[in-house]
Amino acid sequence: MKNMMTRSEMYQLVWAEPRTALAKRFGISDVAIAKHCRNANIPMPPPGYWARKASGKRVIQPALPLRLPGQTDRVFATDEDRYGYGYDSRKEDLNSAPEPPRFHEPLELLIAEAVKQVGKVQACKDLENPHPGLGRVLASERRRRETWEAQKPHDYYRPYFDGPVLQRQLRLMNSLLWAFERIQCKGEVISMDGWVQGFGQFHSLRARVCIGSTHVAFEFLEPSNPKAIKRAPPTGVTTLRVAANSSGDLDWCDQPGCKLEKQLTAVAAAMLELAETWLRRNAMDIYERRVELRQAMLRAIEAKKEDDEKRRLAAIEQHHRDNRDRLRKLASEHQSAREIRSLVEAIRMHPECNGSNLASFVEWEREVLAFADSIDPVTGPIERIIASYSKYPETPQ
Repeated sequence: MKNMMTRSEMYQLVWAEPRTALAKRFGISDVAIAKHCRNANIPMPPPGYWARKASGKRVIQPALPLRLPGQTDRVFATDEDRYGYGYDSRKEDLNSAPEPPRFHEPLELLIAEAVKQVGKVQACKDLENPHPGLGRVLASERRRRETWEAQKPHDYYRPYFDGPVLQRQLRLMNSLLWAFERIQCKGEVISMDGWVQGFGQFHSLRARVCIGSTHVAFEFLEPSNPKAIKRAPPTGVTTLRVAANSSGDLDWCDQPGCKLEKQLTAVAAAMLELAETWLRRNAMDIYERRVELRQAMLRAIEAKKEDDEKRRLAAIEQHHRDNRDRLRKLASEHQSAREIRSLVEAIRMHPECNGSNLASFVEWEREVLAFADSIDPVTGPIERIIASYSKYPETPQ
C-alpha cells in the first residue's frame, strides 16, 4: 500500500470497507486513520453504518466536500512523507520530468465554501470561555496576579495584559481562534517580550492559526506600543495586522462606525485566502526546485559519464603503452642476447685465443653465454612471452 494518496482515494477507501480492515493494510490503528480523515476534511461512516449496510438497510454516503484552504490534497497513511509537499531528491525519478502542481478547485469557490463553514465571527464580550490556545498566556497571567496580590505594593509581578487595550486584544484573538475551531483549525496565542531603547521592556501578544498545512499569524499594533514605532498605523488607530509576505501585510483598523469587532469575518476570510495562496506558492516553489535539482542531477550524471569515458580511453591508451613497453623490452633483451653471442663468436676467432689464454676464454665464454641465455626471452618460458601482450578487458575492474 502506498504511503500517500489523494483525498478522493482515501474517501473511496473509508467508504468501501471498515477502518479496522484498513488499519491492518496500512499498519496503523483505526484511530490514526480517523485522525487523518478529520485533518483532511473527509467524512467517515457513522457508528452502525456497516451493520445497517450488511442488513440491507438504507445508508447514506455524503459527498466529498472541498478541501479547506491551505490544506494539501494528499492524505498520508503512514508516518512517512507527512509534511505535504515535502521533497526528497534521493527519491526523484530521473526517467520522467516532475509535473507542475495542479489545483482543480477555483480559489474563489474554495474560500467561499470555507467562509461559509466558519460562519459569522462574533466578537467575545469577555474571556469567560477562553479558547485552549489562550491557556498558556492566561495561566501565566493568573500566576503573576496571585504573586503580585501577595506582594503588593511591588509591581514586578503585576500582570502584563490587565489593561483594557490588551484585554480587548485577548478578546478579539479569542473570537478568531474559536471561529477557526469550527473547521478543525488549531490556534494559539503567544506572549512576546521586547526591548526598545529609551522605553524599556514591553510585552505584546501574537496569535497563530494552523490552517491546513500552513500557519497564519496576526497581531495588534497599538499607537502606544513601542514595537510599532517604525511601522505603526496612523496615530491613534488600533490595527490588526496579518503577516502576509515580503510584499506587504494585511491591515484592518478601527474605523468610525465600524470597529474591529465588526470586521472579524473579513479578517478570517483573508486569513483563509492567505493560507491557500501560500500553499499554492509553496507547491510551485518546490516544483521549480525539483526541476532545477533534477536538471543538476542529470548534468552531474552526464558529466560523470563523460569523465568515465575519458578515464576508460585513458586506461586503454595506458594499457597499449604498457604492451608496447613490454614488447620493446623483450625485443631489446633478445637483440642484446644475440649481440652478446655474436661478440663471443668474434672473440673466439681472436688470434690470441689459444694456448694459455684458451682456458680463461672458455670460462669467460661459458659465463657470458649463460648471461645471454638468462636475458633472452626466447630461451625462457613461453608463458612469459605470451604474458607480455594482453588484450584490454571489456569491463575493467
